[in-house]
Amino acid sequence: MTVTEQEIADYVDRVRAALADLPPAVRDELTEDLPEHLTEVAAETDGSLVDRLGEPEAYAAELRAAGGADGPGTDRHLDRRIAA
Repeated sequence: MTVTEQEIADYVDRVRAALADLPPAVRDELTEDLPEHLTEVAAETDGSLVDRLGEPEAYAAELRAAGGADGPGTDRHLDRRIAA
């Protein structure tokens, strides 16, 4: 299955919507490289973005935690996923 540009755009939109309660500058910082990252992920493996990264809302929660938007005790799962 090839991931299309529209699927990437839809995933980004859902991530940004899940982060809508954050100040715009924080949301923008957390998602500034997301389209490029998703394009790389799509090129590396078969399957949908949801298959590879999980639901956009869960991904947004991990971005929020990794970015410190949830305070102390952040989840490093996203860092490991990105490093992979």
